[in-house]
Amino acid sequence: MNHDAGLTPFLREDHGVFEKLAKTIIQTVVEGDREDVSEAVSALEASILTHLEGEERELIPRYARDNPNEAAALLKDHAAIRKALTELDVSCDLHLVRADALRLLLDALLAHAARENSGIYRWAEANPEALKAQSHP
Repeated sequence: MNHDAGLTPFLREDHGVFEKLAKTIIQTVVEGDREDVSEAVSALEASILTHLEGEERELIPRYARDNPNEAAALLKDHAAIRKALTELDVSCDLHLVRADALRLLLDALLAHAARENSGIYRWAEANPEALKAQSHP
């Protein structure tokens, strides 16, 4: 990730992409077009996992220096999101994807995005020098 360009606009943009993808998948499930669901879920899962990994590598270790409790809470959210994605993946494999389960995942993603927008992303914007510092020796 390019720290000089500013990380948070890209990360915030990701949240919008995830929301749009999740809503599209929900609509696809509601309409009964199950053939496209698995491919769309795989794309959503890959995008979210890449995003989480980037935050965990680039942002959260630095954020933890100033806000250890909130950083730990974000990592806990990430673990819950990964678990939900795994369950969704299994549901796809079994052709048992339900719109209500997708809505729960979307709600969790939106709540997490709001938490990041008001916490870690604001911190990152206010502390650009912290993003340029090495997180590991």
